[in-house]
Amino acid sequence: MDPIPLVFSVTSMIFSFIGAILAFFTDFGWWNVGYSWSYYFFIGSEMAPAWAQFFLFLFGFLFLLLLLLSILKLICSLGKLSDKIDKIVIFGGIGLSAVTFIYNLLLVGIFASFAAGDWWGMSTSFYDGLVGPIIIGIFFVVQLVYKNKGSKGKVSYNLH
Repeated sequence: MDPIPLVFSVTSMIFSFIGAILAFFTDFGWWNVGYSWSYYFFIGSEMAPAWAQFFLFLFGFLFLLLLLLSILKLICSLGKLSDKIDKIVIFGGIGLSAVTFIYNLLLVGIFASFAAGDWWGMSTSFYDGLVGPIIIGIFFVVQLVYKNKGSKGKVSYNLH
C-alpha cells in the first residue's frame, strides 16, 4: 500500500474539517455603525436575515461535502473502492473546491450589500473560504497527478 495518497487524503480531511468548523462557528465579516456599534455577519447573527444565514450555512455545508469526498478518497486509497470511483471522487473534490471558492466570492457580495456605506472588513470565515478550497483543491490535483503518473509505470523500490 502506497502511503502518499493516504497522507494527501488525511491532510485534505483535516483542512476540510477545519474549514467546516470555521465556516459554522466564526464570523464572515463585520461592519461598524458609529463609534460603538459593531455588527457581525455569521450564522445566527441578528443583523443578517434568515436567507443570508441560509447562504452562510450552505457555505459550511460545502466544506462538509469536501470532508466527505476526502473520506471517500481515503477509502479509495486503502483499496476498498474501484479506480473508477477513485477518479470520480478526485474530480469531484477538484470541482467542489472550485465551487466553494466561487461561492465564497458570492457571499462577499451578499455581505457587502449589508455593510454598504459603513466601515467594514472581512473576518475568519471569509479567509477560510479563500485559502481552504485552494489548499484542498491542490491536494486533490496532486493525487490525480500522482495517480496518473503511477498508472504509466510503477516505481520499484527493490534495491537488488
